[in-house]
Amino acid sequence: RSQNQSLPYSQRIVCSSLGGLASAASTIPLDVLVANIQSASAAGKKVSLLDSFRNSFHSGGFRSVFGFATRGFRARALHVMLTTVVVK
Repeated sequence: RSQNQSLPYSQRIVCSSLGGLASAASTIPLDVLVANIQSASAAGKKVSLLDSFRNSFHSGGFRSVFGFATRGFRARALHVMLTTVVVK
């Protein structure tokens, strides 16, 4: 394919969807951590990123750590994928 040719529509949809999925997968754990830290701060507690991971691990092991970091993943991934397809 030459540089002047654009991708077919189906390939653009697939590439945009995969880019949106990668974006959601990389940002959701951080967004959840930030929300937890902000919630603790509002309650008057000082919680660091490491403390947040430790508390989650102590309450339920790795399952708890991965569960809290991916809460709402399907909805967020679908939203970001569709938005990326429409915008691109």
